[in-house]
Formats: sequence, C-alpha cells, structure tokens
Amino acid sequence: MGNVVGAAKRQVLRKARRFNVESRTEKFLEKNVKVAPPKPLATQREIELINQENPDLMNEITKPNPELLGRLKDVYVSSSDPLPEISRKVDPRKPLPSERKSTHLEYNYVEPETRSPGFLSLLEAIQLLSQYQRDKKNNPVSKLAAEYNLKEKDVENVVEYFKLYTLVDSGQKSLGEANVSSYLVGESEESKNPLNVITAPEVMKKISEWKRGTPLFPKEEKDAKDNKSEEKK
Repeated sequence: MGNVVGAAKRQVLRKARRFNVESRTEKFLEKNVKVAPPKPLATQREIELINQENPDLMNEITKPNPELLGRLKDVYVSSSDPLPEISRKVDPRKPLPSERKSTHLEYNYVEPETRSPGFLSLLEAIQLLSQYQRDKKNNPVSKLAAEYNLKEKDVENVVEYFKLYTLVDSGQKSLGEANVSSYLVGESEESKNPLNVITAPEVMKKISEWKRGTPLFPKEEKDAKDNKSEEKK
C-alpha cells in the first residue's frame, strides 16, 4: 500500500513541476537576470572579514572618483600620416631581404649565389655534362676543370659516372648487337647535338616547325626527291 501511495505522490509532484513550464521559462528569460555562481566558503569568510574591518570599502569601490575621471579627459591620441621612418640598425651579418618577389624555381629549389671551390650546384653540373656530351673535343676534362674550378680527377669521375638523359630513336636499334645511338638534331653532322635539358627548347621548336609542314632539312629533302626521281627513270 505504501508503494502505491509513494508512486502516486511522485507522479503528482512531477506534473506540478512541469505545469506551465514553457510560460515560466519565457518569463524567467525575459527578466535577463544573471545569477552569480555561489562563492567558495573561504572567499565568503574573507569578504565578511573585510566588511567588518572596512564597512565603507564596497561603497568607495563602486562610487565614481572625479579625480580619475578628470585625468581621462586629458588623455588623447594624436597621429600623423605618413608614418615617420623608423631608423633601425641592420646587422651586416644578417641583412634583411631587399626583394619580395618570388622567382620561378627551375629545379624546385633555390640555387646558391656562391659556392665553395671544388663543389658544383645542380645547374652547373647539368651545364658541365651538357658541354662535355655536346662536344668532347672542344670541351675536354682539363678545360672544364679550369672553368668550374674543380680537380681534373673529379671532372673525370663526373663525366664517367653521370650522364644526361637523351632521346633514343627506336629505329636505330638492330636485332644483333645493341647499336643504339642518341637522337641527334641538326642540319649537318657538325651541328647535330644530343637532346638534353639544355638543348630541349631548341629541339622542340624544330619539331613543332616540322609538324606544321616546315621542312627541318630542306637540302636533304631536295636530295631525297632527286634520288627518287632518278630511280623512277
């Protein structure tokens, strides 16, 4: 019997708490009253002691001070345009950047402005290999070593163990020995150069002219036509 009475009592209290809850909530929010959280017991004791020693302290804190308000009237901010130049000492060992323009990085990294003797940057290494592969007679190891301030032994190792990529013509391959020659572009044997990073723009330009119908080698084309006409006769 007691359980039934207790359950009925709880149900009645629950309905009473929820009665008109929306209306009561709206009224409470309209008041816009900020309820401060309760202070800790230690803080409450300190406040009580301060009020006992200085009863007028809270009134003095909340009361406006005319002397301080008068000082605020004398405070103002003045500015001038343009801003004066700032003279700052610059450490010559750590100079600030003089240019903000970003340059295109050809090899996705910044080339050093200076290098130590006996070393090469990536661009210089490509140029050295290109000069040697293009014309070994006019660009011997001794000349390249003097030009790039390197040891001849180091240059010999570089040109021996490092090569630039070249375009290989598949028609030059033979079924017997691996007779594969680099794809050469030029109007004569003396002017033919291997296709590499340095000569690629010039070679691609000639290839595009050839695609548009402009003959790459007009003299050779004329000789070929003459030979065909003689064979027909």
